[in-house]
Amino acid sequence: MVKTPAAEPEDGASLADDACWFRSLTNADYITRDGTVHYQAIKGTAFRQSDGRPWAHELSGRLGQLVDDAVADGRAAVEATRTARANAGHPVPSKLKFVGIAAATASELRAATEVTYRLDVVYTPLLEDKAHSDFVTYGTLADEDLIPARYHLIRILRVIEPDDIRTRLSRCGVADIVPIR
Repeated sequence: MVKTPAAEPEDGASLADDACWFRSLTNADYITRDGTVHYQAIKGTAFRQSDGRPWAHELSGRLGQLVDDAVADGRAAVEATRTARANAGHPVPSKLKFVGIAAATASELRAATEVTYRLDVVYTPLLEDKAHSDFVTYGTLADEDLIPARYHLIRILRVIEPDDIRTRLSRCGVADIVPIR
C-alpha cells in the first residue's frame, strides 16, 4: 500500500486532535517493567525552554503522519548521537539504543486535569526534520513547574516497541481490541 503524504501544518500551529505525536525512546531504562514510560525518559534536559516562541517549555517529538519509517529514523538518530559523543571524546553509554517510541494523540496530550497551566502540541519543523513537533507548556517558569506535565505524560504515553511500530503507529499506539466471547 502506498502511503499518501500528509499535508504539513503551519509552523507553530496546534496539531489536530487526532494527530499522533511521538518521542523516540533511546535507552532500555526508559521503559518500565510493566511496559510504560519511565520518568527518566522525560526528566531533566528532555524539556527545554523555548527560544522565542510563545510557549515556555518544549519536549521534542515527531508528528507520526509525516514519518515514513520511525524505526529507521530512531536507529539513525541513535547512531548520530553515538558518533557525536565519540567524536567529542565522550563515552558512549552501552544503554544508548533505540528501544521504541512513546506515543499519544494531540487531544490526549492536551487533556491533563492535574495540570494548572495550558498544554499543547505544535508543529515545529526543522530543516533536517519536517516531522518535528513539540509538546509545549505555557506559563511554566522553572523545571519544578514541569512535574505535573511529566506525570501526565507518564500516565498517557503508550510505549510501542520497534517490531510493532509499523503496524501500531497509524493508530497512535492503540492496540487492537479483542472482543470478549
